[in-house]
Amino acid sequence: MLLVSAIALFLIALFLRIVPQLLISDADLSDQWFWKLFTDTLRKTKKIPPDIPQYLFDVHQWYPPVYPLLYAFLPGVSSPKTAPFYTIFLDLLNLILCIIVLSFVTHGSVPAFFWGGLIYATTPILISYNTQLNSRSFGAFLLNLLFVLYLWVIFYHGSVYLFVPIVFISGIILLTHKMTTQLMWFIFIGLFFITGNAVNLCLIPLSILSAIVLSKGFYIKVAIAHWDIVTFWNRNWRWLMAHPIKESPIYGEKGYQTPEKFHGSGFRYLIKNCGYLFGYAPSSYLAVLLCVYLYVNNKLLLSFPRPVGFLLIVLVLSIVFVLATLWIPFLKCLGSGMLYLYNTAFPSALIFGLLAMNGLLKRPPEILFLSVAIVINLFFIALFYRKLFGHKKKDEFIMKALDYVKHGPLGAVWCLPYGMSDMTAYITGKKVLTGGHGYGLKTFEPFFPRLKVPVKKVIQENNVKYMLTTENYLPENFKQDLPTNQITQFGQYLVYQF
Repeated sequence: MLLVSAIALFLIALFLRIVPQLLISDADLSDQWFWKLFTDTLRKTKKIPPDIPQYLFDVHQWYPPVYPLLYAFLPGVSSPKTAPFYTIFLDLLNLILCIIVLSFVTHGSVPAFFWGGLIYATTPILISYNTQLNSRSFGAFLLNLLFVLYLWVIFYHGSVYLFVPIVFISGIILLTHKMTTQLMWFIFIGLFFITGNAVNLCLIPLSILSAIVLSKGFYIKVAIAHWDIVTFWNRNWRWLMAHPIKESPIYGEKGYQTPEKFHGSGFRYLIKNCGYLFGYAPSSYLAVLLCVYLYVNNKLLLSFPRPVGFLLIVLVLSIVFVLATLWIPFLKCLGSGMLYLYNTAFPSALIFGLLAMNGLLKRPPEILFLSVAIVINLFFIALFYRKLFGHKKKDEFIMKALDYVKHGPLGAVWCLPYGMSDMTAYITGKKVLTGGHGYGLKTFEPFFPRLKVPVKKVIQENNVKYMLTTENYLPENFKQDLPTNQITQFGQYLVYQF
């Protein structure tokens, strides 16, 4: 029964994650093209950090190196058909870890690991985010593994020597993913204030020391680049995901706010952000509400399995960090806050599983929490699938546009929107007006997140030969300033040649 349930969970999770691969367009996979270029260059040069001349405004590729090193020498990473499955595999490793932990703690309770595993398998952000290569998936796995070891030490009389792999893993996290690093440090600080245990606070400098030793000093450069990104977004968070031209101080419309902008003002943006906040991981909030319900209405706190309290603290701290980075101005520089919900899936799944093991999910109100969590998860997954329908149609036209640029005269390519830059750099091999991957965001700041210099100056000073854009993206006053009438159209894509 255990094996059958585990296989069923694995197949459900795999199916939910494969469906987007059948619907999504290659043009929507910006990060994946960057990782392909990074790992291909690393494979050829065997140099860390690699030199990637295609990115005009990346001064150094001081990116956390563990993830690209992990992938650089694996087969199929350069193939758009097989590369996403590596990310899906990493995500399923988290599911396997969840099943192993629940099986160990509950002595093989089928309800525990099945319901906990089903919560993890259906968390919407894991399906919507893991459509391409990304280092967040590996960072999340490492952070989950770290907290599993932590649980072992605290509740299951694990050896104090387990702090050696905990410190080791924390260092690897710093060398893998910057946003996971920030969340980990925040949780350590929160655990210190809640428990009073100074070990939690000591893990922050120990993680830094571990990263420096493991990388032979390269982490210092990673940290400098990390600070470069944080200070950049501290200056520019108001324009995260803004239209670079329509909100430009030169070409923009006064008072215009990009509908897709992350930190817009007004009721519309409040509703949009609240929708994403809930829709990315509804089961995480319901896990917290279930624990509150069980305590307030049934006084069953003492009946909780011992790790639930710790997992609840980790989950609540993660949600607090999500809300803080979304709403507190000086913390908005720490990344797109809602993406931290990715890290709430694992503790919420363990909480549901452990409560199922302890017989606390047998009465109708508790069963309702579990049922609603799974149904709402599936509802938001369905909305994500619906959003993807028709995206594949874009591939044919953008590939024709890129082929035209690839075989044209030498010169840099300016992609508007900037999200097409990574794909353009990989397919054409030409230089692109973008940056922000490693170190050197100040050189990119005149152009991103909004254009602050006249278009003719940008074209002249950067030897721009092409501008790749889409229909209706550029405002008329900007197009009038372009020094060309040579426009070639491929479906909805336009190539201006200078």
